[in-house]
Amino acid sequence: MQQSSLFCSEDGESSMFTIALNTIPLHVVNVSLSSSDDSQVFLDMYSVYINMNEWNESHSVLIQAIDDNVDEYSSSVNISISFSSDDPVYDKIQTIILSFDVIDNDVAGIYPSPANLRLAEGISVPLNIILLSQPIYPVNITLAQVLGGSISNSVDPFYETFERNNFVAIPSFVVFNASNWNVTRTVLIFGVDDQIDEGDEVQYLLNGSVDSEDTKYKSIQTSVNVVIEDNDFASFILSSNFLVNLENGGVSHFSIILTSEPTDQVTVIMSAELTFYGRICVLLLPSEISFSTTNWNEEQTIEVVAVDNFVDEGITYVSDIEFQIFSSDSMYLNTPVGYNLTIEIVNDDRAGLSITSALQIEEGYDGKEILINLDSEPVSNVILSVFSICGASSNLNICAEKNCDLSPQLCEPYILDIQPDSLLVSPTTWNETYISTISPVSDHIARGELFLLVNISVSIEDEDSLEQIFQDVTASCSIHYFDNDRAGVIENFPAEPLQTHEGAVGCDGVPNSGAYADACGRCGGWCSSEDNDENGGCDSIGSAYDYCGVCGGDSSSCVYGFGVFKISLQSEPLSEVEVQFVHASDPQQLGT
Repeated sequence: MQQSSLFCSEDGESSMFTIALNTIPLHVVNVSLSSSDDSQVFLDMYSVYINMNEWNESHSVLIQAIDDNVDEYSSSVNISISFSSDDPVYDKIQTIILSFDVIDNDVAGIYPSPANLRLAEGISVPLNIILLSQPIYPVNITLAQVLGGSISNSVDPFYETFERNNFVAIPSFVVFNASNWNVTRTVLIFGVDDQIDEGDEVQYLLNGSVDSEDTKYKSIQTSVNVVIEDNDFASFILSSNFLVNLENGGVSHFSIILTSEPTDQVTVIMSAELTFYGRICVLLLPSEISFSTTNWNEEQTIEVVAVDNFVDEGITYVSDIEFQIFSSDSMYLNTPVGYNLTIEIVNDDRAGLSITSALQIEEGYDGKEILINLDSEPVSNVILSVFSICGASSNLNICAEKNCDLSPQLCEPYILDIQPDSLLVSPTTWNETYISTISPVSDHIARGELFLLVNISVSIEDEDSLEQIFQDVTASCSIHYFDNDRAGVIENFPAEPLQTHEGAVGCDGVPNSGAYADACGRCGGWCSSEDNDENGGCDSIGSAYDYCGVCGGDSSSCVYGFGVFKISLQSEPLSEVEVQFVHASDPQQLGT
């Protein structure tokens, strides 16, 4: 007996052995072949009859492994060769045993297709499942999402899945047996449309757990990667993005609601961006709200109150509300807030001055007080400067301050005294009344009745201050000024007439000189009437002056009177005053 190999496999690799007799039998020899496991191998012949004529011929026997679909352990198969014959020698030959190893080519397994699934929330996709080998006993496969632990999403590489299903298998289990193991079973994987933001794309694991008495399948596990495109976004919605509030008690409201269910508490903190020079202009009540996993879809209302302060922030001004989100839910914690709420505040304060509007000032009497109040609160120290400016009377432009470039000759001496002329106002004392006293300056100048102005202007104490509200704010108080001086001349004439005397007093005023004026009006001259202007004479008709200087007179002598009298002014003039004297009986005779 000869053999080629001692194994065969289900892949088609076979073995062969030959049978031949050593001697000529006396009778036909029947050779019978059998296998210890006909389910594993088969022989191309199971009996051979050898007669006397072909005793020395070899008979080949082919052994092949049966290619089944069952995952079996590799095993050994015994081939028994027995002899029977009427030849007592061959009839007594003992059975020969040949052992062959049978190599299996099947592997127990579960084949899901596709191995990677992509689906969106609310959408289902098919998953095909088939076994790779025929089971001996039924195989029950339960399909479920792997819960708990950390997975990777588009935001957080260690996103906690928690105990919730993000997808389900319909049906959730399938059964394979020896008759349907190679029939594809289709399962729908449905993305659960929840309200939780798990990230744009989240990868999960579908696990197939096996229950079977088949030892090859009993310990097998299978899994499929499932990527779900999430349709939720962690953020919040405002009921309004623009509000208008009145500062004098105006209240408005807005509400907030989350856009997706959080996995843990979400806290939203709100703050008003605008603080006017460090002063809060808007109050949010409350300024912090929290959402849980149960009330996330319920609106929460916030009351917006404009702070009624005393600062002039402008006619209207805008405040932006900023939002911050805090949560252990990484989707909310890492979500940028793209919302702003703008609140327009209508201000009821105006930067200005309220002062005494008018005063009557009379020279020689006590001064009067100007009462000054700020209409609103400054945000830093300001200075009130009190000064007088030029006014006008009916007949004279006059300046009522020391330093003036309008008619400088009229500005000295000044007529109003202002004390104090500078007042410091702080943000803490702004609502107090400030007083400046306007007093007339007593002098001897007659000004008459004047209408003047006293101005109050506001300036900033610190040039680097942010205070701009009161910049260039002014107010004026009108002053009706009454002067107690009068312009006039005081005459001091003697009580008795002036003493006079007569004599040959010439035109030169020297007694007995006999001088007279010639036709040209020159005292002691000698020109004729022809020489005096183009018509002749002192009066165009040839007349000459007499001794008294009268043109055309006939006096041979003149009477001159000499005496002393005094005059004075009633008030101090602002410039030189010329007093002219006129001859009572003859206005042509003038003197200064």
